[in-house]
Amino acid sequence: MRTTKMIGAAVVAGLIVPMAPNAGHAAASAPAQPAASQPVASQAPAAHPPLPRCIKVWKKAGHITRTGYAQNTCRKSYKIKFVWRKAPDSSCQRIKPGQTLKSKRSKIRYPGDTLRLVRC
Repeated sequence: MRTTKMIGAAVVAGLIVPMAPNAGHAAASAPAQPAASQPVASQAPAAHPPLPRCIKVWKKAGHITRTGYAQNTCRKSYKIKFVWRKAPDSSCQRIKPGQTLKSKRSKIRYPGDTLRLVRC
C-alpha cells in the first residue's frame, strides 16, 4: 500500500512516465520523453554593467532622512540609478563629468540604510 502511494507521487511529480497497457518491451526500452516543453515563467534579470571606480558613492544620515550621493570624476557620462534596500529605487539619471547627484529617502518610512549604485 505504501509503495503504491510512492509510485503515485512519482508519477504526479513527473519522475515516472506511465506506460500504456500492452505496450510491451519496445516501449519500455525507449527513453521517456518529457511532455511538451514548458516556457520558463521568469528569467533572471540581466546584470548591470559594473560602475567605474571614478564614480564615488557615499551617504549621509540625518534625523529624518538618508541621502545618497554619487560624484562623477570620470571623463565621460554614465547613466546610473540609486538602489535602496527597503525604499523605492531612483529613476535612471545621466551623471556628467564633475557632476554630483543625490537621492533622499525617509528613515522613518523606509528603515534600513543599504544603498548601492548601478548602471542603467
